[in-house]
Amino acid sequence: MDSKKRKQTGVLVRGLFAILMDHPEGVAVDAAVERLSYAANGERTQLYEQLMRECVAPIKAGWLSGNSCHFILSEEGRVAFKNYPDPEEFIGQAGRLSLKGWMSVHFPHPYFFLGKLRDRFASEYRVVKRIGIKNLMEKAIGTAAEWQEVLPVQSPRRIKIPGFNLRDLDSFLSELRAASLPYGAGGHAVYLPPQTLQDTAFRTLVKCYPPNSGLKIVKHPGGISESVYVSTREGESLFHLRMIHNLRHLTLVANLLHSNGVGPKLYDLVELECEQNLWTAFVVEHVGRAVTSMPECNEGIRKIRDLEEKGVVKVILPAGFEDPEFQCPDCSGNAFTTIDGEFRYVDFQNFALIKYGDLLKNIAVEAVEVSHFGDKSLFRGGCYLYQSVPGVNLPGKRSVEDRMKVLTRLMETIGVTVRDRLVLDVGCNIGMMMAQYLHLGALWCQGWDRPSVVPHTEKLLQALGCTRFSTTGADVTKSRMIENDLEPFLEPYLDGCAISYLAVRGHIGWLESLAHLPWAFLIYEGHEGETTEQFAEYINELNEMIPIRVAAHDEYSDGDSEPRTVAILVKI
Repeated sequence: MDSKKRKQTGVLVRGLFAILMDHPEGVAVDAAVERLSYAANGERTQLYEQLMRECVAPIKAGWLSGNSCHFILSEEGRVAFKNYPDPEEFIGQAGRLSLKGWMSVHFPHPYFFLGKLRDRFASEYRVVKRIGIKNLMEKAIGTAAEWQEVLPVQSPRRIKIPGFNLRDLDSFLSELRAASLPYGAGGHAVYLPPQTLQDTAFRTLVKCYPPNSGLKIVKHPGGISESVYVSTREGESLFHLRMIHNLRHLTLVANLLHSNGVGPKLYDLVELECEQNLWTAFVVEHVGRAVTSMPECNEGIRKIRDLEEKGVVKVILPAGFEDPEFQCPDCSGNAFTTIDGEFRYVDFQNFALIKYGDLLKNIAVEAVEVSHFGDKSLFRGGCYLYQSVPGVNLPGKRSVEDRMKVLTRLMETIGVTVRDRLVLDVGCNIGMMMAQYLHLGALWCQGWDRPSVVPHTEKLLQALGCTRFSTTGADVTKSRMIENDLEPFLEPYLDGCAISYLAVRGHIGWLESLAHLPWAFLIYEGHEGETTEQFAEYINELNEMIPIRVAAHDEYSDGDSEPRTVAILVKI
């Protein structure tokens, strides 16, 4: 390294020391890089990598201690900072105190090349040992499982952010700092808490979600098909990168962690259209209190270890649970708690799904046990479902896909769609039709069924990758005012909503709420054996409550079901 480069190195490292001089307890690496990049007007990722390289000599000299997450000065480092104000002399003195430090100062390129080569082999070995050769081979050359082809069922939304051209995240973060708006910046994503969303152009987005929603923007630009959560970087384990799920399958990971009580609730995966630029983001439950208690954190990590021991997920970081991202008390900023004090781990890209098809099948079978439909059959090989489940090789009495094809055709006939609408599904059973509405782009689905059924409805929908839904467990009668069950953020979307009334009229009649709810159309399905005359009679009953007309109708059968009447009803 020539004199000029040594001086540049000394300036950067002394800049870090200057920050640490005011913080005897140390500083998080991200915070230090943020301040240095702001002062130097540099790119954060490049500066981070440069800083980690050029701190070798001070670390080996005992002046500085730290890892990829935290820096702290020793007393010797404070003395050296005062004794060697010249940057070149400062870094030179640090290099004299160890062989590795001297090599990093005077022969940086050979030193770091050999170091990276050694680290790469060590990293790949740890990944192979942790994940297992079988899982790696299946990921690399194996045929995709059925669930990988069809899940998640829910289609992501593309949301236009009017009047906001998000060219790059660094400039946007500079604007947030200037406005004193809080945010979080990790290695792969930027997090905006609810208040920051309300005070920026993203306020239009959060109207569609619960008020405790935050936004996790993936740093790699592009839409869902182009963007990746973790991009390939020099020195990263290639096996580790290979195991990271794509953005759509990460929704399954997030839902799994949440359903097992260790992750925040995921509300959506969205594409943000910011004029000419497209970004991908996760809408997530905001959990703003960082974990600082060792017992609290250890209990949360224990739950994650239990999931791994059950063979449900696998931590894919090369060091596994020894990685700083799983070290208590804060797991490198990934450990938080809800307002109720429940532990939440926020970085779901650190996990891979293991034997997910088996898990999905088990969840579906559990739903059969409590559902008021479904049965057992010797000829079917045991348990079968009332409705087929995407990604599950288990027979069902009714084919969800076939039902949806007919209903979609009827809606297209009269020019209506559930896309971007609130759908109210009365008698939702285990939620398979809600999943289909979300596949068609529904804004949100609210379902009603018995209290014993809806916990399984929620669990199964989450396992299918659905997030834009809510349920109410109740023995619904015709007098129930179902609008009172909606969360306040959904109330503006009642105007023009769609009602799903599939094979339920015979159980509860016509809901009195249908007379005053401002719905646009109702998707009707009769029961097996319902005649044309009976259908006309039921429509007359509804007409006595509210003027409607049958805009489209047909008769169909699916799976093992007998023929049924289906129709799209609209108000007059």
